[in-house]
Amino acid sequence: MPAATMPAAAVCVGLVVALSGCAAAPGPAAAAPAQAAQSGSTAVAPQRDGAARQGVPAPSQLRTAAPSLLVLPGNHRMRVTEVGTDADGRLTVPDDVHVAGWWSSGARIGDPFGSMVLVGHIDDAQQGIGEMAALLTARPGDRVRVSGSSLSQTYRVTDVRRLLKAELTTTLVGGSTVFDQRVPGRLVLVTCSGPFDPVSRHYRDNQVAVATPVDS
Repeated sequence: MPAATMPAAAVCVGLVVALSGCAAAPGPAAAAPAQAAQSGSTAVAPQRDGAARQGVPAPSQLRTAAPSLLVLPGNHRMRVTEVGTDADGRLTVPDDVHVAGWWSSGARIGDPFGSMVLVGHIDDAQQGIGEMAALLTARPGDRVRVSGSSLSQTYRVTDVRRLLKAELTTTLVGGSTVFDQRVPGRLVLVTCSGPFDPVSRHYRDNQVAVATPVDS
């Protein structure tokens, strides 16, 4: 089965699960449809060297790492792999329900600014339930841990929302939109939720959890 793709901004929304998963949705490139329609220009996915990276400490003062392991509430562990976007701004999501995708144009572990976005399938007809299902019962105060390259960070969940997929790119969760890089460093987890349509084979909604760094 080819790699699933989903517009980065609408994640699981964009988790296209074969037979029983999420439908693709708008990604970072489609994050501001209203503004794009008014100006006639095409929105562009945020870049790591953009405004969000201004004023960060010198490399000698800052340690960062790409995430490789995610530990969700209930000690559900997932390997994390790097994913990017295609020409249409759609985020490529791992087919394996036990692997999370890290949007590589977003923040890393240790970055003082930006959203570190991790996405994953909630389930699959052949593979069963994925670890991201833990987000369906996540609550503010729950702890999440992300590790990579000898660097690890614990996060505390501050906001959990279920959104219609069409709302994912525009609705504020934890004070900002999902892919915003102009925010203090935070973790954003996204998967599918809500009613399952047996005809389209897609879930209607997205489950989004925002978490902020805490001392380990």
